[in-house]
Amino acid sequence: MRFLLFTFHSIMGGYMLDVVAIGNISADLYFSADELTKEGNRLHLAIGGKYRASWFEMHVGGGGANVSIGCAKQGLRAAAVGMVGNNIFRKSILQRLKLAKVSRRYISFNQKDASVSIILLDKHGERTIIKHQSSHKHSADEKYSLRHIQPARVVYFGNMPDVSALERARVMKRLKVHNSKIVCNLGIRDCTAPKRHIDELLEHADVLIVNTYEFAEMVRKKRSAIDFKKSIFSHMPKMKDRLVVVTDSASGSYGYLGDKVHHQKAIKPRRIVDTTGAGDAYTSGFITSYIMHEDIPHALKKGAQAAAKILTVRGAN
Repeated sequence: MRFLLFTFHSIMGGYMLDVVAIGNISADLYFSADELTKEGNRLHLAIGGKYRASWFEMHVGGGGANVSIGCAKQGLRAAAVGMVGNNIFRKSILQRLKLAKVSRRYISFNQKDASVSIILLDKHGERTIIKHQSSHKHSADEKYSLRHIQPARVVYFGNMPDVSALERARVMKRLKVHNSKIVCNLGIRDCTAPKRHIDELLEHADVLIVNTYEFAEMVRKKRSAIDFKKSIFSHMPKMKDRLVVVTDSASGSYGYLGDKVHHQKAIKPRRIVDTTGAGDAYTSGFITSYIMHEDIPHALKKGAQAAAKILTVRGAN
């Protein structure tokens, strides 16, 4: 395995890193929710109430961390890009990234930054998330490493709605000059933005990854009106010469390139422990396979396998 990885890296064209993942980096605080009152699909908490959790764990989370860790676990040289607050979680976050062998060279620190998620997890693996995230508007500052990222085999742009589309597009354009492949994930706020902003982000993207709801918002259609089993490029013709991956939860995922449509069934594990981070795990599995083989069906399958595996453990990575 080490020989294969050495051979792979030796033909990477001199890149110092295989994958750079840009996105949020957070502290994820897990509590059991078994003792909380439930009714249907809702939890009920009494104002002034006090609840006991039978267990607690802390993990690192966020798209930048999850995707970089997922790629590193599969043998790639990965770096996370994001802002970490100068608070009590800083040391734990950095330690977890170091243990995962993820480069921290592009991580910046800010006294005002805080990204924390409280995750209430029940025995069936379903989670309720209470999240606080500082604005990413400082991400465009000169001190922030986004502008100093060096070319890599793949640069993944996660969900960063507070960083302007123009700023992200500028970074993408610079990296494309050095032949980095750009993989872009758009969150719901980007997908509902004015069309010109979406076009700015997609102009330099080689691969777009979204779910069915995000895609529907992006093309201004009802999700039920889109037949994902057929080519979707009638809805977004500008992307026809590039790869679009659409995930659809239990229905699996689709890969579209030109006139070809590839489908991968979802892989369901025997027991689901935690559904947090399944989308990021899918992305890391897909990226790792695609940059090594450029085989779309194989990459879709590896993404599904990675997502299924992360469902069997606590934590998003």
